[in-house]
Amino acid sequence: MRRILIIDDDLEILRMLERILKKLDYDVVCASGMAQAHDALQASPMDAIVLDLIVGKDSGWQALTDIDQRYGTPVILMTGGNVDEDVRKDAQLLGAKDILQKPFTHESLAAALKAALP
Repeated sequence: MRRILIIDDDLEILRMLERILKKLDYDVVCASGMAQAHDALQASPMDAIVLDLIVGKDSGWQALTDIDQRYGTPVILMTGGNVDEDVRKDAQLLGAKDILQKPFTHESLAAALKAALP
């Protein structure tokens, strides 16, 4: 079973995504902050990460760079902000496999994960 780490400081979104991914037969680990996320990554390898662009006071852009350099795990970003072509290009340049604009559908999340996983 593929293991997915969800990182978001909004507990309601975190739990909703956890339910969705479990229904899609993923093993899900949740983190509400970057320290918790790094602990989870060090404890067990993840197949992919779903990362909010703002996690408390932490920048998802910086977290994306750190994750890519330290772990090499595929990352799908999510944001409540507007995702235009420049934002999409920036995300890809920093190593993101995809970026989803909230609210997004279950199908778009499933498709992004399927594309990101080897």
